[in-house]
Amino acid sequence: MGMEQSASGVVLFVDDELELLEGLEQTLRKSPYSVLTAVGVQPAFDILSRQPVDVLVSDEKMPGMCGSEFLTRVAGTFPGIVRMVLTGHASVEAAIMAINGASVFRYLTKPCLPDALRRAVDEAFEERKRTQAPCRTHLAGLTGAERRSLSPREQEVLGELALGYRVPEVAKRLFISPHTVRNHIKSLFRKLELHSQAELARRARGV
Repeated sequence: MGMEQSASGVVLFVDDELELLEGLEQTLRKSPYSVLTAVGVQPAFDILSRQPVDVLVSDEKMPGMCGSEFLTRVAGTFPGIVRMVLTGHASVEAAIMAINGASVFRYLTKPCLPDALRRAVDEAFEERKRTQAPCRTHLAGLTGAERRSLSPREQEVLGELALGYRVPEVAKRLFISPHTVRNHIKSLFRKLELHSQAELARRARGV
C-alpha cells in the first residue's frame, strides 16, 4: 500500500488497522517524502526486502509479533533505518524493550495530533541525514564502481572503519554482532583487494 514514487525519502508505517494507516497517509499527504503502509509485520518485511526505507513507524500491539520485537529485528537487519513506535497500548515494559532492544528514536502514543506526528517524522528524517552523513563523507576515496559493488551494510561498516572505530564499537553503533561486522570486513577485503582494516579506512577516506 502507499505511494512508491520518487521523493526525498521514504517513511513506512506498520499497523494492523487499515483505517488508521489510511488516516496517517492522509495526514502526511503533502509531505516531501513517500509514505508507505503495511498491514502487519510480514507485509512490512516484504517492503523492506525490496526497497530502501529511511524511517519506520510501528504499532506496538500487533498479531503474531509485537512492535518492539519487530523493530529489534529491523535494527539487526537494516540498522540505518530510524525507528519509532506509535501505539495506543503504551506500557513501561514495552517502552523499555523498544528503547533498549530496538533503539527507537521516538515513542509516540495514540491518538497523536497531526502536527506532532509531522514534527516527529520530520525530526526522524533529520536524524537519518545526520547519522548517514559520516558514512557518505568517509567513502569519498572509493570510485563509483567500487561503491556500487558494496552492499548498503558493507558501506555502513566501511564508513565506521573510516571514522576510526574498531570492530566492537562498529557492532555497537550499527546494532549488529561483532561476528557480523567481521564477516562484512572479510567481504570488503575481497571486493576492494585489501588486507587490513587500516588499509580499508585509508582507501575509504582517499588518503
